[in-house]
Amino acid sequence: MKAFFSRPATSPLARALPFVLALSLAWSLSLPAHADPADPTATAQSPDLMERVGQLGDEAQAFLEAQDYAQAAQRSQQAITLVEQQRGPDDPLIEDPLTLLTTIYAAQNKPANLEAAYLRLIPLFIALHGEDNPATQSRIIDLVNFYREQQRFAAAVPWIQRLIAIKTRTDGADAPGIELMHQALAQCYFMQAQYADAAREYQTEISLIGKAGADHTKYTGIPMLALAEVYAAQGQHAKAIATARQALDILESGFGKDSKLACDARQRLARVTAAPGKAGKPAPQPTTCTPSESESATTTATQ
Repeated sequence: MKAFFSRPATSPLARALPFVLALSLAWSLSLPAHADPADPTATAQSPDLMERVGQLGDEAQAFLEAQDYAQAAQRSQQAITLVEQQRGPDDPLIEDPLTLLTTIYAAQNKPANLEAAYLRLIPLFIALHGEDNPATQSRIIDLVNFYREQQRFAAAVPWIQRLIAIKTRTDGADAPGIELMHQALAQCYFMQAQYADAAREYQTEISLIGKAGADHTKYTGIPMLALAEVYAAQGQHAKAIATARQALDILESGFGKDSKLACDARQRLARVTAAPGKAGKPAPQPTTCTPSESESATTTATQ
């Protein structure tokens, strides 16, 4: 599956969540199969139409690679308009130029255009491939990542909930990867100061990781740190400190005291302990650590 998020630091995508579910599947449709053989007009037009749309697509791709985004967008939009005029707004032939258009708008940094393209592309994918198809879910993840990048967390929430519902329906509530969807949802709630909802989702994530087996227990320390900060934001400082200390113990035991994850945990424990209304003993001071190459890879995969 495609990359989702860990706890946003400076930007919603800053810590590229482990949910990092690489869902980038390129789709090419056998378009003649979608033509209605009983419609002589469609049958007659399809070969020429497909050839012209393919040509425009090639030109758009070439302009995109040359970073001539205006010309790339023009060719893609021209292909979409051509199909709309001859086959209607929901024809499968629109899928490829519209998908390419999202890439172009992202490169142009045109958020309004990009959102509109996503909101048109997702229903088209659902109609053509079904909601449970990984390609459809990939498009939804693209939209979620877009909203998070724009810090529009409220807009991202219903789409993450939809992904959780799809994953639960197709693979079960404890399916691998679903814990990271709950993590993404928790992050969005936290950024909106919906702390009770954020705490619930982090607790769900921790529970799901625990169910994955003993080998995964060490990873529970990561969402525990985030949960500690939720408690701190709620003013539950004693609970926050206890949770952060537990997370530190888990990460030091699982990854080593000099690991990057343990260093980060000590820094966050210090931050939680320094909050107003602190309780308990002072937190250990952060140390400077350089993670090993293998641990760096592990950290990247789980953030």
